[in-house]
Amino acid sequence: MGATQTTPLAVLRTAFSRSGYAQAESFLEQRIDVHRIRAVRASIPIHDDEESLACLPKTLVLSEPHAYVNAGAPYGNLSPWRMRVSVAERLAQAQAQLDVMRPGYCILVFDAFRPVAVQAHMIQNECDRLARETKLLAFDQLISIDQDEIQARVMQFWAAPSEDAATPPPHATGAAVDVTIVDPHGEWLPMGTDIDDLTDKAYPSYFADKGGPYHTNRMLLNEVMQQSGFHRNPIEWWHFSYGDQAWALIEALESPNKTVHAMYGAMPTD
Repeated sequence: MGATQTTPLAVLRTAFSRSGYAQAESFLEQRIDVHRIRAVRASIPIHDDEESLACLPKTLVLSEPHAYVNAGAPYGNLSPWRMRVSVAERLAQAQAQLDVMRPGYCILVFDAFRPVAVQAHMIQNECDRLARETKLLAFDQLISIDQDEIQARVMQFWAAPSEDAATPPPHATGAAVDVTIVDPHGEWLPMGTDIDDLTDKAYPSYFADKGGPYHTNRMLLNEVMQQSGFHRNPIEWWHFSYGDQAWALIEALESPNKTVHAMYGAMPTD
């Protein structure tokens, strides 16, 4: 008899079940290397239901002008303010939940649909920005060891701009969104970092034992999103998804006897 195959997902499920963590997101944040998370995530099959993109609900606040459009990202005639129909509906539900918990507060969308070409552009943009901030040179002027250091830091947070249908970057699916909360005066609630921060402070529980409002505000955001079916990225407090491979990974860990798949692959941009 041949040996029973143990998949990377099965191994991670076993590790989670033995970890003592109640939530998969916390387990992944505290215990698992981000590159291992992505490798397991990539093994989850995608059964795309071909749901179309829809405009974001009018009850939400949009971060305008859009940061990546301003950075020259190649959207062409595509709008970043769109998501899969069901995901947009769940965002509306999250806003309704926030209305109950904090009347007058709104979910602010920083970014939603992001084609693969935009992902590639922004990774290069972040490498250039970080090189100038930390090395005082453009990225292409750095020696290779410094380029490797910069790229490693950027790619810890940014998904690779894969053209492979089996491994799309989350935002390219139309099922991932970057959000925060604004108060009745339109001011962003303090979360401890900006969106797209590239330090450990971006990890959702970084401020859990440090006092101040940051962790409380992050918990509020997570609560309204989670109650609407979203799962949070384990290393980015602002990034949530529903129906993509990242979401399916959390579902798989928390439902160990359930066969899971992602509902959304990369949206065509032709």
